Amino acid sequence: MKNKSLNFLKIQTNLVILVLLVIILSITVPSFRQVSNFLNILKSISVISIISCGMTLVVIGGGLDLSVGSTFSLAAVISIVMINKNSVVLAIIVPIIAAIIIGILNGAITSYFNISSIIVTLGMLSVVGGFALFYVNGGTQVANPNKIFESIAKINLFKIPLYCYIFIIIAIIYEILLKRTTFGRNLILIGTNPEAAKIIGINITLTRSLSFIICSVSVAIAAILLSSRLMTAAPTAGVGYEFDVITAIVIGGISLSGGKGNIYNTVIGAILLGVVINALTLTNVPFAFQAITKGFLIILAITLDVRARSSFEN
Repeated sequence: MKNKSLNFLKIQTNLVILVLLVIILSITVPSFRQVSNFLNILKSISVISIISCGMTLVVIGGGLDLSVGSTFSLAAVISIVMINKNSVVLAIIVPIIAAIIIGILNGAITSYFNISSIIVTLGMLSVVGGFALFYVNGGTQVANPNKIFESIAKINLFKIPLYCYIFIIIAIIYEILLKRTTFGRNLILIGTNPEAAKIIGINITLTRSLSFIICSVSVAIAAILLSSRLMTAAPTAGVGYEFDVITAIVIGGISLSGGKGNIYNTVIGAILLGVVINALTLTNVPFAFQAITKGFLIILAITLDVRARSSFEN
């Protein structure tokens, strides 16, 4: 029984930390334990969590997509522009098509030319970000009233917004995709040992490209949902999102070296990050110190990951 408990604590460290943190905050910060605050946390993490789920697939495959922030910005402004042209269908389809193109470019260039995904997506971050600014002449877009589009954010079920359920559904689908399909198993093998994957005939270019495409589409979905909620979008709306996403993933225990991780841990990491930021906000900690805290969290998580891998290799 003791061994089972120790194994659980080792495997579910982040979940244990999350539960302990929630208990401590519920005791020390009275406003934290209110049901409305837990709903606020769920609402606040939904957008980042959707992107993080997509990014998890890329990271497990041995890559990293730094262009998610710019892709978010472009998808958001496209969505609002299409709404102002009175087309809800185009407000959903066009951003997703744009995201697919970005994902294809990221995956194809990275895999076919064997260039580091960090370099490729860093360049794409600038390209897509510049295109977002050019597309709307640098101006913030405000949507005309549109009941159908607004309903995406306004529909509630048991007082929980529809976009929160969409996040949960996406997380479940991606977990199944990763653990129960040939694509997912191939992606894990590629992230673990690309040479072995190549020897047994796995199409590395196609598999990695699909992970980048799924990631970009996840970003577009998140952008559409937030645009529906705010009915406005700036061409810099997603700036910094790549950092938040990477923070959530690393806190969740996903190894940036690839081949290790799952969607469940990413969601736990996103919730943990959301709880920390929420607690800092409730206690009136300045935004600058919130940024510092996130920085320390990612440094700590990466350090622990590196130490864990070194111990395993030794």
